[in-house]
Amino acid sequence: MKSIVLHEMENLLFRPNTSIHAQYYTIITMNQTILTSRDTAVANRLVEVYFMLFVKLLRSGNSHNDVKPQKPTKKVQGKGKKKRGAVNWEELNQQEEEVNSKILSAVLTGVNRAFPFSKVEGDVYDPVCRDTDDRFEKHMDILFMITHDGNFNTAIQALILIYQVAISKQVLPVREIY
Repeated sequence: MKSIVLHEMENLLFRPNTSIHAQYYTIITMNQTILTSRDTAVANRLVEVYFMLFVKLLRSGNSHNDVKPQKPTKKVQGKGKKKRGAVNWEELNQQEEEVNSKILSAVLTGVNRAFPFSKVEGDVYDPVCRDTDDRFEKHMDILFMITHDGNFNTAIQALILIYQVAISKQVLPVREIY
């Protein structure tokens, strides 16, 4: 039954018009999936979904930061008065960054919970990276960037994931400080 529920949650996540709040609560629900050593297939699928979400979030985060929202052209009536329903763009951008940070932290938490139970093989969604090591190496640079740029909780989740991948591959990544 876990695989069926996971499949339906995955369909909800990747629908084009799903709200950001629905995506966040779907990820939180996926994080609560109880895994055992017998649930290797479910754990593998969870890790794949989390990595697809990870890439999707990072792509959408870059595009939102580059594009500034259009301000309305309506004039405000009188001096110093704010028209009812006027949008505070700075506050809206700050809220969007907080939500993206929460979603990213939830995705990292999910990967950290599912990774020990999985035996992830090549990435079926990336034909270039058929090797598991290449796939994780591709994400390691991004994880290190998150540890430097993200908030404290997100950085901790990224460091935990880096540690789990390093232990499972029995290789500690060496990073130069710039």
